[in-house]
Amino acid sequence: FAVDGRKHFYPRLSNGFHGNVIFVATASSTVEQLLAGPIDRAVNIIQEAKCKITHQHMLSTVAWIASGKSPLEISPSFHRWDLMISSWQRLEMAGTDFGSGKPAFV
Repeated sequence: FAVDGRKHFYPRLSNGFHGNVIFVATASSTVEQLLAGPIDRAVNIIQEAKCKITHQHMLSTVAWIASGKSPLEISPSFHRWDLMISSWQRLEMAGTDFGSGKPAFV
């Protein structure tokens, strides 16, 4: 799932930075494990994955990507079926101005 990395960078990114800072966190479990436990087990698995996206994790990921290695080395899942769930409700696209005014429709 997508994690907004902006709040994890130190020092904070400037308000003038308009690029995406989205990192992918991976939460996994078996169907049997999920069905055997209460719903908060699934929530805990997701929270634990989200907590792994730290400032240090993001810096090391950026450095690794900058090294020019193959995307398959970043994540072998690029060759498998994955489900990604994300919400862009806080990405502030409606207020973005790239020099020609705010978007007419978002």
